[in-house]
Formats: sequence, structure tokens, C-alpha cells
Amino acid sequence: MKSFGRLLIATFLSASALAVVSPASAQVGGNVCEDSSGHATLIVSLQNDIDVEVLDWGGEGSPLIFLAGFGNTAHVFDEFAQFFSPEFRVIAITRRGFGASSKPERGYGSVDRSGDILGVMDSMHIRSATFAGHSLAGDELSYLGANHSDRVNGLIYLDAYDYGDEKLVEFESQIPPEVNSFDTSSSRDSLSVYHYQAQQVYSSGLHFPLTEICAQWNRDENGKLLSSTSERQGYSEENLMNEAEFEKIEAPVLGIFASHSSFLSEDQRNSLTHEAQIRVADSERVMHHLISEQIHRFQTRLSHRRVERFPDSNHYVFLSNTRETVDLMMEFLESIDSD
Repeated sequence: MKSFGRLLIATFLSASALAVVSPASAQVGGNVCEDSSGHATLIVSLQNDIDVEVLDWGGEGSPLIFLAGFGNTAHVFDEFAQFFSPEFRVIAITRRGFGASSKPERGYGSVDRSGDILGVMDSMHIRSATFAGHSLAGDELSYLGANHSDRVNGLIYLDAYDYGDEKLVEFESQIPPEVNSFDTSSSRDSLSVYHYQAQQVYSSGLHFPLTEICAQWNRDENGKLLSSTSERQGYSEENLMNEAEFEKIEAPVLGIFASHSSFLSEDQRNSLTHEAQIRVADSERVMHHLISEQIHRFQTRLSHRRVERFPDSNHYVFLSNTRETVDLMMEFLESIDSD
């Protein structure tokens, strides 16, 4: 099972590897990228000359805004977000640098990214909302909660930690190379969005929406994946890793965290030499310690929070544990509405 550090910093890095291969093209019948997930797709132009992709499921209830993790677009929620409409006013935002949103040369810090979110809210006449953010979006959740409390009804952290802790970056550089050796993609995986989706199921056990894969990739006339639609040069560790000011957050908070029990499957582990197995086990112990530290900070520094951890889960908790995540979020959202 992949660690949160590897997924944050190297999420979908296999995309760059796939983009350089040139296999024989495979014909993909029909428009597989037609989005039929029940939302409108908007491009919201902000005053700072930034265009932001917004998915709008509508709904008449309290606003709920989904924020994707690093490497993803709003379409990663294409199937999950439908559980909350029409009871809630549901939208999802693709952050700058990814998918159909603008890719400026600079302006990727917490202030800029959070400013885009507030700009979208203003353009859609949403005064305040509950935010559900995955992975890197925890940085945006924490910034909004600490600095724009009047716009925040509640915060839902979907395996999203305080990435301002430099220990996470240090840990990333210490992961044994044997772990990453299993994260390989072949030329076959770039033949179509179906092949890539199948590779993701095989490697991680997760079924990503086809529309999310389509949003991440430029494709040729035969459907072969060519190059990423994202521009990541603006995202440095400096503007990705900002320490959360948890003490300043007054809104109610729900934290849903994965177990991250192991880097590798049993078969993968058994294929390694004894020495390599020891290195991987030592690294996993460090990972478990860092996760425990992170959750302890979350529990002790936030005033109004509930924390849940799922055993045998994945960093993408809303995909690996959909039913449990929906139930917890619904209970949390209803408690906010009743206050």
C-alpha cells in the first residue's frame, strides 16, 4: 500500500513515463471521455486572469465544495460527489496548474490557491461552505479555516495532513529504492484510458473515473495517451508544504484517515532479498511513526474535531472506503446544518 508521502509528492508521476513511449495506437470506440456524471462543467474567470474549472452538481442545500489532491482534477470526484446531491449544493474545483484550469508561471502558494477558491465562491454567490479536501487540499482547508473563518462552515480532511512538517519531505528521500521498483508502467498502459484505468486497478486496487483519466491526459485521434494536461513546475516544496495553523481554526472539523499499513503486498515483499525486506520494514516503521505524530497534532491542536481511521484503506479513502466515507460525511454535514 502506498504511503501518504509518496502519493503527495509523486502522485501520478507514472504519467511522465507513459508519455514518452510510442506503442502502436489502439482504436478506442465511441467517445469514452463524454462526461455523463450529472454535473455542469464551468470555466470561471477570476479577476486575477485565472480561469478555474468548476464542476457543478447543483442542489438546494448547504454548499459543499470538493477540493482534489495533488495530481488530480475535480473529476476525481465525478462518481463520489453524486452521493451528496441534491441534499447539498455540491461543486468541485480543479486547482490552477491542473486539467482545464489556468497554468500560470507563478502564484502557487496557499494564498493564491485559496484566493481562487474564494473567487469561485464569489462568482457563484456562495457566501460560506463546508470544504472536503483530499491530500494536498489539506493545506487549502487549513489556510481557509485559519484565515477566512467567515467563509467556512466546516472542514473535512480526506487523508489530508499538515504537510508543513519538514519530516515528510525528509522521509520521502529515505524510502528504499526497492519500494519504488514496483511502481512501473508499460507502453501498453498508455494505449487508451481503459488500459490506464486497468493499470491503476492492478497497481493500487482503485477504480478511478474514466473522466478523471481523460482530464489528466492529452490523447491522439486513436485515443492513445500522449502527455499530461498538468503543469507542475510552479509547485515547489516551498508552496506545497505550509504548516497548518490548527489553533486558529474554529469551524467543526472531520478527519478521515487511511491506515497506510504497508508499502508492499505480501507477494512483493517476499520477492525481495532478506536485506531489502529489512530496509522496507524499517522505512515502514518510520512511516507509521510519522502518521501517528500527524494524527496526534490533528487531535490535540484542533478544538472541534472528530477523527476516524479506516483499517485496510488507501490514501484515496473516498474511493477505497466509499460507503464508510459517505456515511461519516453525511453525519457530519447534518450535524452542521442542525446547529
